[in-house]
Amino acid sequence: MFTVLVLLILPLTVAAQSADDRYPFVRDGKMGFIDYQGREVIPPRFSNAGEGRFDHGIAAVFEGGKGSGYIDTSGKFVIGPTEVWGWGRPFYEDIAGVLIWDVHGNKPGWIDRTGKIVLSGKGNEGTHFADGLMSMPGPNGKWGFVNKDFKFVIEPQFNWVTDFSEGRAEFTVNHKSGFIDTSGKIVVPAKYDMVWPFRDGVASVRRDIQVGTHMTEEGEEPKYRFQYGYIDHDGNEIIALQFEEATYFSEGYAMAIPSNFALYGIIDKQGHFVHDPEFEDAGEFHDGLAMACVKRKCGFVDPSGAWIIPPQFESVREFWHGLASVSWKGGDYGYINKTGKTVWRSSAPPQPAR
Repeated sequence: MFTVLVLLILPLTVAAQSADDRYPFVRDGKMGFIDYQGREVIPPRFSNAGEGRFDHGIAAVFEGGKGSGYIDTSGKFVIGPTEVWGWGRPFYEDIAGVLIWDVHGNKPGWIDRTGKIVLSGKGNEGTHFADGLMSMPGPNGKWGFVNKDFKFVIEPQFNWVTDFSEGRAEFTVNHKSGFIDTSGKIVVPAKYDMVWPFRDGVASVRRDIQVGTHMTEEGEEPKYRFQYGYIDHDGNEIIALQFEEATYFSEGYAMAIPSNFALYGIIDKQGHFVHDPEFEDAGEFHDGLAMACVKRKCGFVDPSGAWIIPPQFESVREFWHGLASVSWKGGDYGYINKTGKTVWRSSAPPQPAR
């Protein structure tokens, strides 16, 4: 099995394609943006300074000689630019995470939609608000959740937590994980070895079963076999823990590898395979299509497993608003639409934005 390369970071939400959609590209070490027809509507003048994507009409960027901020779909700064902070994240509930520049070491911070810093020097880079709550470590080293006033409303008591998704947040104690609700009540006990955020009404969970040991540079270590399954919001195991590997559910389907097998198939929310395992690697469904790979080439399938765009690419990303980023043999990369037509292509391999 091989790993699909990430070309360009795109959001994984599903929405209709529009004239205001923007997709990042890199040329000569600078980032610009195309529209859904492949026209270069924002010239490549930015350095990579965030996730390189538009979210609700704005994107975080850095421009030499100006600083960091957020631009609109015309390329105009609407927040900043500033040299106080950078690496802006998407806004969640009108608050976005940033990095505060400091000669003694950069530190996490959060801004409002005017660019004003509302908190700095606390918390964890990359966390965000959901359901009015954000995860944060307390002075005791444990994790809890703060409200918009950055005061703890779920006391720091866990070894680790993730931000809320669909009203549930993962917590970990003593190397086992479960879920709490927004009141802090445990709704799924800490009995799994790994859990993932709720998506499409369910969460994937994993149990690790020791099947012997193996030697590492540090000495003999336990060897595990993984069993993946899915639970609902109340913790009911709606799909038994049985798969070697499994993805998030999206648009009603997920990719999974059955026990003692090595290829992905497509399952429904009853855990039934609607398409037999044949994919060496696979992703989630977005815009009705999912990335799938065979013989080290990647394309896109529909929920029945039919190839809508045959496997022909070296690497791909999920569809977002009608386009997907792909790469071809020889280093070319670009974007295709849902018919497989190329709407934009570069003849040079992408370079990290400076």
